Amino acid sequence: MTPDETMQEAAWWSAVAEPADPAARVLRATLGDRRGREWLQGEWRGVPRELRCAGEARWDQQWNRWRERALTVDVERELARVERAGGGFMTPADPRWPVQLSCLGEEEPLGLWFLGRLSDSSQSEGHVSIVGARASTSAGGRCARNMAYHLARSGYAIVSGGAIGIDIEAHRGALAGGG
Repeated sequence: MTPDETMQEAAWWSAVAEPADPAARVLRATLGDRRGREWLQGEWRGVPRELRCAGEARWDQQWNRWRERALTVDVERELARVERAGGGFMTPADPRWPVQLSCLGEEEPLGLWFLGRLSDSSQSEGHVSIVGARASTSAGGRCARNMAYHLARSGYAIVSGGAIGIDIEAHRGALAGGG
């Protein structure tokens, strides 16, 4: 895969599976990003042979858990949308990747969505993440969007791992603010 294809696969997986999902990590390591994606987007034909012995996950349940997002994510559209808003998506291979995330080990995110101009150094300041509840209330969502909007307008880069809930609400707020 080219670096651009690798980045697109990471962006797709960041929208389908949660960052610290151990089953997704096993699936990706066993089948690879592209083949795992094809399995989730295809018709149910059972568990691939390689996965049957990989981990202790109930793969039929995992497939159902990821299936709806796997079919609805349009990663090219999302990448274009965030680029138009002045942001992007980066993976750990990017020289601007925050080195502080390496302490997460296997739970390090596949990538980060960001708005604003990032410096060329992974040691830079001025990045903000707004993280909260997965099942957020409408008040929590409004608060996250307002914080993201005002922080982006003040020059901070809003960095998001793309988790469902407050993380996504803050990301949308920054998009609306033109970060």
